[in-house]
Amino acid sequence: MKTIKVLLVLGALTLLASSARAQTNYALTITLDTHGKPSKCSIVGSFAPDAKIDELKVSLIDAKGKAAAAGEEITLSLDGDPAVSKKIAAGEKGATLDGGSYATRKLTIASPNGDLSAGGCAPQVLAAAAAPKTTTSPATAANLQATVLNQNALAFLAGQKILSHAVEGGVLGKHYRLYHLPDGTPAYPLPVHISEKDYVEIVVVIPIGTAANVDVTSCDKAPGYRIKGSYKDASAAAGKLEGLEAPQFAMQAYPNLLQCAGTLTYKIETSNGSTTTSLTIDPIYRFEWGVGYGFDFGRPEHDSLGDRAAASGMGTEKFVVQSKDYTGAKPIITLGVDVCGTNPADMNWCDRLLMPSIFLDPTRLSEGFGVGLVFRPIFGVGILAGMSVFQTTELADGLTVKPGDAWTASGDLPTKKVFNKDSLGLMLAATLDTEIFAALVP
Repeated sequence: MKTIKVLLVLGALTLLASSARAQTNYALTITLDTHGKPSKCSIVGSFAPDAKIDELKVSLIDAKGKAAAAGEEITLSLDGDPAVSKKIAAGEKGATLDGGSYATRKLTIASPNGDLSAGGCAPQVLAAAAAPKTTTSPATAANLQATVLNQNALAFLAGQKILSHAVEGGVLGKHYRLYHLPDGTPAYPLPVHISEKDYVEIVVVIPIGTAANVDVTSCDKAPGYRIKGSYKDASAAAGKLEGLEAPQFAMQAYPNLLQCAGTLTYKIETSNGSTTTSLTIDPIYRFEWGVGYGFDFGRPEHDSLGDRAAASGMGTEKFVVQSKDYTGAKPIITLGVDVCGTNPADMNWCDRLLMPSIFLDPTRLSEGFGVGLVFRPIFGVGILAGMSVFQTTELADGLTVKPGDAWTASGDLPTKKVFNKDSLGLMLAATLDTEIFAALVP
């Protein structure tokens, strides 16, 4: 059973304090292990000391933010009070606890095997953070406020069903939406592979009434195309083959979508802190030089002179010979087009299946070429299947002899090179990019 993240969204629908009413959302994230048991719990947000909640909603969702069902029965209770407890049966997607005064009480998560405190899910105390003492330094108080703001911002995102950075798009390029907390730090772990064909949108969660300043200090322009290797290298290689009151939040986005090369560096400054973030951008290649060795199944015509016994029985004579043997094993130089733009560190199905290529035979550069498709199980290593088109030989114009006729003239047989139906052939070859080849064959 795959690991499922369970988010218990604790919604304070009606908060009565004196005669004022306010609504606040809180969240508790629980991760289930492979046996379906909660294995890790971390609370986000806190309740005010006098909070009275109309109802406590519990929703189960998976890592992608979609509704999920419990793998086994989960029991939720406050201080073990059976009057305020609820069971989420296996297969159910949530529950609702009756309202009451939840502040300073312990929310206990249990399974049929008992309390899960020892398994990483200690009881969660639903209480506000302690108020700063008068002896607390201004710096400590500011740090505490920033921490509480960050917790409440995470709860706000959870209430919006946002549990990770967003990503849209496919093999031709993705759109990453990166969320940041009020102090400028990323709200979730940053993506591992962002490439030059992707766009990045920076979004900061800040309290309403405040503003964030985003300063992008490093974002080189992504090149229109990038070529892997060179024809010179390929030609040379082919030769070798022969706590506080939760504020209301809003999201502020940087006005421009960023498409960068090298490194993306940006600084976020708010009234709650300043953070600089750097992302390494993976290079994208649009073309790739390579070298290969394969078998050409083409059978071009070849006319030449041979020797045989003379009809008179005296000595030998020359005669016209025509053959159509397989072209056979040949080195090739390839130039592939990465249709979707290839990131060597993060290849997708398009990179593996769609690399149309042209190829040349260095032993007959002026006689033709070939086209094919390269399948790459890993970057730089491929299998080419394609069609070759190379010139074949025919007897020169004006000659009346035909294959098998005796040749009585002096000198070699006059021939010409042409493209005809015999020029076509099938090529199967193994290919490497020039950098890998250079590493294997010094």
